[in-house]
Amino acid sequence: MKRTPGQVTLQPAKTGIFDHLIADLVFDTDPSVFGCLVRNDRELFSRWITPLWQSAECSYSHDCATIALEDGELLGFEQGYSGGLRPFLENQSGKGAAGLFSGDLLAHVMTCSQHLNYVVPFVPKSAYYVHLLSIRAENRGQGLGRKLLENAFKQAAESGFKSVHLDVYEGNPAIGFYENMGMEKWLETRFPAMQALWEIPPHFRMVKTL
Repeated sequence: MKRTPGQVTLQPAKTGIFDHLIADLVFDTDPSVFGCLVRNDRELFSRWITPLWQSAECSYSHDCATIALEDGELLGFEQGYSGGLRPFLENQSGKGAAGLFSGDLLAHVMTCSQHLNYVVPFVPKSAYYVHLLSIRAENRGQGLGRKLLENAFKQAAESGFKSVHLDVYEGNPAIGFYENMGMEKWLETRFPAMQALWEIPPHFRMVKTL
């Protein structure tokens, strides 16, 4: 049954009762990339992402996220930031990895991260970057992604950004949704070595001009 808009509220994210759900929502946005980073260890991924979500000023932080709620239940979230902040925020997330991983695993994470930088292109300072947009599996297909993305477009325009960017992997059903939201494929990236080792598919940079 499709929800009516009045049943769902959007609000700035806070840490607390939903923290344990975030890692799975993040992982689902790009399973091949995140699986590569942690060698498909979902428990390890949760131990990495959850404290980053709880912290401030990093690329996975709650402080730049909007959550969708219904009757106190988390349905999904959008998280993004200025393209100009991306290098700093990603560096802070890397420090979080260095504090958790060690030895061979840390070397693997750092090497994968460096390689994956080629998969995700440059984001201009004038753009708002949708880093994560994720809906819980049982709540998909009910207009929640549209509500969150429209809110991101609105907030980006009001903040003076000229465009909204995001990255999505080839074959993701969300591509059609993004196109219906007025976003266009501007760039395709392929990394044959990473595709061979970790089955990481090509990715598209999608852009909406505001």
